[in-house]
Amino acid sequence: MTAQLQKSMMEGYRARWQMVAEFDVEEQRQTSYAERWRKLNALLRTAAALGLHLDNGDEKVEEVRERWNRLRDRYSASLSDFQPMQ
Repeated sequence: MTAQLQKSMMEGYRARWQMVAEFDVEEQRQTSYAERWRKLNALLRTAAALGLHLDNGDEKVEEVRERWNRLRDRYSASLSDFQPMQ
């Protein structure tokens, strides 16, 4: 192969993968947070079913997780106390 042919093939290859990357970005942008959450949960359930355990090894991660759980619980409790106006 000539150098010019190799260069044009490489440019074509890169252009095709750039198009794929742009498509992926647009697809991710259009995906709702609910759908992303479902996919993440499915992935975590699959890992758990396979016996794979995520070991963060970081105490701060657990602290943040506990804080978010407390916030979620308080928010849920505030919703149950909410009385709609009549």
